[in-house]
Amino acid sequence: MRSFSYISRANDCIIVRIYLFLNTCMFKLLCIALLLLISCTGPAKKKQSGNDSTSVSHTMLNKNHLDTLNETVFTVNREHTRISDSVLRLQLLPGVYVHWNNNTGNLLQDSLYQKLKNTFYSYKMALANEIRNNAETGAKACSGEEKIKIGDVCFAVIDQIESLPLLELTHFQLDAFYAGCQFPFGLIELLNSHRSYMTKCVKDYLYNQSKY
Repeated sequence: MRSFSYISRANDCIIVRIYLFLNTCMFKLLCIALLLLISCTGPAKKKQSGNDSTSVSHTMLNKNHLDTLNETVFTVNREHTRISDSVLRLQLLPGVYVHWNNNTGNLLQDSLYQKLKNTFYSYKMALANEIRNNAETGAKACSGEEKIKIGDVCFAVIDQIESLPLLELTHFQLDAFYAGCQFPFGLIELLNSHRSYMTKCVKDYLYNQSKY
């Protein structure tokens, strides 16, 4: 009986040890699994966070770009002098002048214009930026109705020198002209309603003329 008791106790000890061993292994396996789960989900969340950050960054850039287009129109008055009943001397930039004929509603291609044309490369981006200038000049358009802004005159100067491809630049059909007028019909309205957009179009052209 004693030998049977010893055997039974030995078996119980073995079972207990096996049970403890299995519990320890299970605990270790659970710990390893938990660590693997944490290590796997950690980078994924970090990566997702990075994507979110990029998405937000792009959204902010797009929003800032749109805000820039909407808010960069400005009004800076320049020096304008009446030379005669029909001709005005308009200052576009410091030291840069042109003559405008109110009878014809056109830019005069005289010595002032020729001087600007000869130095156009030095002023072209400044003139393009000035398309945003909403200040009135006293100059009149061909129809005699629209009031010409400094930005309109700057656009006219660039167009005269560079022969801007208006359709490719603006995606607006601008091919109808008043008789003897350098402005196509509807251009003044387009400049007044989309001045920042037109500025961007002209600057893109001046920067990348080869693609046109």
